[in-house]
Amino acid sequence: MTILFRVPLLQLALWPLSNNVGAQDSVGCFVTGFGVGEKHLLTNVSNPVEQVESTVACQELCQTVAGCNTFNYMPSDLRCFLAHHPQSEEVSQLVLLEDADTSIVGPSRCPELAEWCTELPGPGFPGATAAESQRAWSYGAAPPNLQCWPRVRRQREENICLKWQPDGCSSIKDMQACLTSRDGSSMKDMQGLKINGQPCVWCDGGLCRSESTNMCEPMDFLLRGEGKAFTTFIAKLSHRVANCESQFDPPQVMEELACLTLVP
Repeated sequence: MTILFRVPLLQLALWPLSNNVGAQDSVGCFVTGFGVGEKHLLTNVSNPVEQVESTVACQELCQTVAGCNTFNYMPSDLRCFLAHHPQSEEVSQLVLLEDADTSIVGPSRCPELAEWCTELPGPGFPGATAAESQRAWSYGAAPPNLQCWPRVRRQREENICLKWQPDGCSSIKDMQACLTSRDGSSMKDMQGLKINGQPCVWCDGGLCRSESTNMCEPMDFLLRGEGKAFTTFIAKLSHRVANCESQFDPPQVMEELACLTLVP
């Protein structure tokens, strides 16, 4: 069986699964940087399920499998792990992963508002040590930074339709593919610039930057990389960032096809 987690740093208590609102990421529902403990992975199905295109698709898949009440989505390689956490257990086997901030965990159905968004630490907070402070929270850990900030949720929803490109944005040579994708390569960052998970940027059919012939690049790398990872941001005035509302300008498409000869 595949071992999902690498370095267990702390355990989290099981979230409640009542008052569910279906397959969607309500505020605070999905958490990034955690994995499901191996002992809770379902054995009655193929696990993980390969080539699942989004977090919500993984959650919806969990809803269709008997015994699944928790999912773990790995967007970098499109794997969906299905699991069951017995509600009778005082502590679940959600494991904080080291260097795995693209791993996403959530329940099969989201509550309207996760308790992580409203709870306060107990009387043992702050503790004498970091571990004691973490234990003062009912989940066994403090809520992740900005876990329940609506702005973060809106940004995530705006890009949820983008397809993960396993070979990275830089491999794309087509406008439509670039503007509907995000970087799914194994490279997390370069010189402090984010790569994996970033929406792709289309440079309007020209070169994006110096020292490269790429016409599509990951957003953070391209927009902040001038003077760090490359010399010149060539497409500074002629680029578009992928999002779920991307529209393709017919005049530009026709201009790109102008070299073709009409055959009667």
